Amino acid sequence: MSFQEAFFSAPPVTRTITAAAVLISVPGHLELYNLAWVVFFKDYVFTLQQLPQLWRTFTCFFITGPSLGLIMDPFFLYHYSSQLETGAARFSAPGAYAFYLLFVAMVILLLRFLELSKITPCAVQRSSFAKQIERLWSVGMVGFRIEKAGDLDPVVLTGGIYLGGAVLLSALNMALIYTFAQEDPNRQVQFFIVQMPAKYLPYASLAITYLVAGPFQTMIQSTGILAAHMYDFLDRVWPTYGGGQKYTTPPLFIQKLFTGTGQPQTNRAYGTAFASRSANQPAAQNQGSGPLPNSWTSGSAWSGSGRRLGGD
Repeated sequence: MSFQEAFFSAPPVTRTITAAAVLISVPGHLELYNLAWVVFFKDYVFTLQQLPQLWRTFTCFFITGPSLGLIMDPFFLYHYSSQLETGAARFSAPGAYAFYLLFVAMVILLLRFLELSKITPCAVQRSSFAKQIERLWSVGMVGFRIEKAGDLDPVVLTGGIYLGGAVLLSALNMALIYTFAQEDPNRQVQFFIVQMPAKYLPYASLAITYLVAGPFQTMIQSTGILAAHMYDFLDRVWPTYGGGQKYTTPPLFIQKLFTGTGQPQTNRAYGTAFASRSANQPAAQNQGSGPLPNSWTSGSAWSGSGRRLGGD
């Protein structure tokens, strides 16, 4: 099978976001372009003084970690996204999975925006930082190399970029892991050498991230759990146990994008790695398929601590 055939045999949403992560991250890490143009800086997005750079709200979710993270982050993104897109019953309706991604991404962005002024050490210097950031020729997170720009202190840069949530792929991956675990929470899975119910996997991943990458990355990653839990509450808990309305139905225009022939798309097959279930096959039977059936991690642990700039 050629690369083109393998690519187009993958689930459509999954292959799109995985390709975006590779195409955005690889050239940036190779310093072919300035990553400062694609990370999330709220001063450049929510502004009336210049043309808002709205693309940052999209690209910030597809910037991987350096070194090994450049391989592992897209891999885990593809793995868990494929599992959900092809095997989760809640995403069988046309456009349901795409709407889920949009929902959790918006919640993660909102959480990072609300926390910025509270947890960022350089909160009082945000305006100065926004003006000076154009002088950076290389920007990085969790171990990326960052060049000092003018009078900007490296510690200020680290706190402002990192704690401000400029790179949010780890949070998106954590949202996928949390939702993946919810599909069959009591299934026994292996986390490294430990057997545990799937419902504990997100928190085990957070613990590993805390030990390897530190509290900053853990805090950013945890917003993915909050976003995914909010979706689950509106999609399942509130309608089922609260008698309320289901607020996670995809808008009509999103449904039309994924309807194709207009027939219900409950049975989907995208290649050989992740076979879709039939209409009478339980969703739980397909949860263990894929390249990592019984062991996994979120990928953020490959990224480093990200506390120092230009150091070892």
